[in-house]
Amino acid sequence: MLLLALDTATPAVTVALHDGSRVLAAAGEVDARRHGELLLPTVDRVLAEAGHKLAEVSDVVVGVGPGPYTGLRVGLVTATTFGAALGVPVHGLCSLDGIAHASGLTEPFVVATDARRKEVYWARYADAGTRLTEPAVDRPADLAEQVAGVPAVGRARCSTTPSSPACCGRARAPVRRRAGRAGGPEARRRRGTAPAAPAVPAPARRPGAGQLQGGHSPVSGQPEAPGRPVELREMRWWDLDAVLELERELFPEDAWSPGMFWSELAHARGPLANRRYLVAESAGRILGYGGLAATCGTGDVQTIATARDQWGTGLGARLLTALLAAATDFECQEVLLEVRVDNARAQRLYERFGFEPIGFRRGYYQPGNVDALVMRRPTQTSSEAPSVQGT
Repeated sequence: MLLLALDTATPAVTVALHDGSRVLAAAGEVDARRHGELLLPTVDRVLAEAGHKLAEVSDVVVGVGPGPYTGLRVGLVTATTFGAALGVPVHGLCSLDGIAHASGLTEPFVVATDARRKEVYWARYADAGTRLTEPAVDRPADLAEQVAGVPAVGRARCSTTPSSPACCGRARAPVRRRAGRAGGPEARRRRGTAPAAPAVPAPARRPGAGQLQGGHSPVSGQPEAPGRPVELREMRWWDLDAVLELERELFPEDAWSPGMFWSELAHARGPLANRRYLVAESAGRILGYGGLAATCGTGDVQTIATARDQWGTGLGARLLTALLAAATDFECQEVLLEVRVDNARAQRLYERFGFEPIGFRRGYYQPGNVDALVMRRPTQTSSEAPSVQGT
């Protein structure tokens, strides 16, 4: 037996190799925003340290959360891919249960991990092997009375090893997430819900949602580039250099990495595709792009961006129309997004498309500590979506 264990439900990427009786090698990297880039190199390092090859693995175990969906899906998708490629079983394990087992405690305690946005995921345990409650998510202040006097273990911000007991009574201040990139579809309503098993990985969502950068234009019907038709088409890997250049220009503080885009595109094709990524192109130039993820009947606008010289032309509205049509194709019953509360132009655009406010995320956009307005729109058929003229 050679068991490969992965977990990306916390700010750490954790990998271990076990032979059924002992841990042969283990490694962890702490970076809440680079799970997609760190996981595979960490797997390679652990296998090399143990003197084994991936082809020798007989089972894969993956942490299924609770955790921020942006990182969690990296482990789920990777484990499922390993299982399919190697022809070995994949087992899902509640990430809090793994931390509880590592604690070795024989008395009642609480496991808590950082849920970001000033919240924690948590569950009660009778001992290291017995969970008493389902995982939940709450603000630390709301938990104080419930867990008073009970030991707590988990991942604090300062912890460097996934299994190290540490007080998790505080949650890290939220990292600013750019428009269209947020935690998991249901996370805005109840942070901490995770897929029950990795057999069919739920699609990931990116941090933030719906803050249309640049293209906060009304549905004007104005052509994006007079005299030059603008085509919306599927984003492909060869577009990434141009997309990344535009990304860094528009979002210098929190631009997506190449690995993040590659990871998203990996789920945009094939029988289990759950992404739709588009680019707007004219005369060989990428003028804008947008992406949507779908999971459990919910679509999430991942990102929309247009070049600065396209602001006010209606290109952003065209991209949003196409993403809503994609949500219909994915049979979503609703589409969610988030937008800065001080971005009135974007809010007006989304209202034109039938989005309605359903709540706030306090201090969601950092730096600046700006609140996010969460908006929701029931899915319509493609023919019912607002039309935008122009090509």
